[in-house]
Amino acid sequence: MNKRIKGIFTVEAAVLVPMILVVLWLLMQVLFYYHDKNIVLGVAHETLAVGAGREDWKEKEMVAYFYSRIEGKLTLFSDIQAEVQIEKKQIQLTCSGRKGMFAICTEQVMSNTQPESYIREVKRLIKIQGEGGQK
Repeated sequence: MNKRIKGIFTVEAAVLVPMILVVLWLLMQVLFYYHDKNIVLGVAHETLAVGAGREDWKEKEMVAYFYSRIEGKLTLFSDIQAEVQIEKKQIQLTCSGRKGMFAICTEQVMSNTQPESYIREVKRLIKIQGEGGQK
């Protein structure tokens, strides 16, 4: 009788342990996915914020900045594709990546404020106003 009970525990353990390990593995994969997704979203937003303030940056510089910021930070995804489109009023960054059953795809848009041009224009208008008042 005692050997029969020990055998039952062995069979139950042989079924339960792999199931528990699979659940833990899936949980870790999901955690890695959300970690990488948050990193990509944060870096995409940061890239747009920095790029919106830099008039001299073109699409290539912004993509290079994005890749430099995510380098070594991702755990699940190793190949993220990024594309930047700069228009007069807005900047758009699209990122995507795939690893097995997981995929990341995000599109971030930010207004192209060009603060340097705005400040130069305000200074020019102040200078014109000052010159007009002296005549």
